Amino acid sequence: MSDKVEFHKVSEDDEGIRVDRWFKNNIPDLKHSQLEKLLRKGNIKLNGKKTKSNVRVNLDDEIRVPPYREPKPEDKKRPKPAIILDKEQVEFIKSLVIYEDDDVFVLNKPQDMPVQGGSKVKICIDDMLSGLVRKNAEKPKLVHRLDKDTSGVLLIAKNPKSARFLNAAFKSKDVRKYYWAITVGVPELMEGYVDAPLVKAQLFDGERMMVTREEGGKYAKTCYAVLEKLGKSAAFVAFWPITGRTHQIRVHANLIDTPILGDFKYGRHEARLDGMEDAINDKMHLHARRLVIPHPSGKNNHFIDITADLPSEMLHSYKTLGFDYNNNIDPFENI
Repeated sequence: MSDKVEFHKVSEDDEGIRVDRWFKNNIPDLKHSQLEKLLRKGNIKLNGKKTKSNVRVNLDDEIRVPPYREPKPEDKKRPKPAIILDKEQVEFIKSLVIYEDDDVFVLNKPQDMPVQGGSKVKICIDDMLSGLVRKNAEKPKLVHRLDKDTSGVLLIAKNPKSARFLNAAFKSKDVRKYYWAITVGVPELMEGYVDAPLVKAQLFDGERMMVTREEGGKYAKTCYAVLEKLGKSAAFVAFWPITGRTHQIRVHANLIDTPILGDFKYGRHEARLDGMEDAINDKMHLHARRLVIPHPSGKNNHFIDITADLPSEMLHSYKTLGFDYNNNIDPFENI
C-alpha cells in the first residue's frame, strides 16, 4: 500500500515492456482493475504525461505512482507454494539441455511432459526451471510452449531482457519452427499449405480447436512438405506453422485427411495405423525438430539454430516404417 506519491526510474531489466507489465513486475500489490482506473483518471504519469497500459517504457523513463489501497485479504489469491526440487528432478531437467549460452537454454522436451501447470498437473517443465541455475539465482523464463504430447525444441530465456526480445521475435516473421510428424495417410499434394482460421470450442467431450469461417476465428496458416511416404498408408511430413495457434498443426493435418499418428483428440480412430498396433506405440508422433530465431544478443545475422533428436519411442516408429530419421534437408528453404 502506498500513502504518498512515488517516482520510479525504469531499469534496464524493464526496458521495452508495457506499462501494465512494469506495474506487475514492480508494484505487484496493485490490482489490474486499480491500475486501469488510475490510468483512466490520469493519476499515473509517464515522464509527466498521462499514459495507457499498452505504452512501452524506455530505460530511465520516470513513472509517477500515486497513493493506492492494497487489496483486502479476501481479494488476494493465495500464492502458489514454492516447489522444492529433489536431486532427481534437478538431474532430469539438466539432462534435457541441448544448448546453452549467456542468454538462453534450449531443451529437448520429452513427450508426456506438460510445459506449464494446470489443475491436474503435479509438476511441469516450468516448475523445474529453477534447477538449471544456482540456488537463489533468477529463475529462467518460458518464451513459447509445446503441447504436453509434443516433444522437441523448447527455448528458455535466462533473464528478462532476453525474454522480452524472444517474445517479440516469436510474434514477428523472423522465426522458423519446423516440426516432424508421421501422418496416417498421405497428403494429396506433396507440398503445400493449409490456410484455415481456428476457434476454441466447448464440445460434449471437452474443449477443442476447430476450423471456422465465422467472425472471431483466428488466422492460421501451416506449410507442409512430404519427405517420404509408405504407399498410401503413412507419410513422414515436415510442418512449418507460420502462425502459432493452439493445436494448429494437429487441426490442419486432420483437415487434409492425414491426422497425425497417435493424435486421438483430433484424428480419433483414424489416427492409428491398421495392422501396426503391436509394432508402433500409440503416442502422438509430433516432434518440434528445429528452431531458427534471432539471438537476443542483437548482433547482426546472429541466429539460434537448434535441432532436437527424436525421442526413443518415436525413433523406433521411424525405423519400423523405414523413414530416414537422419534427414537434414530444409524442405522450406525457398519459402
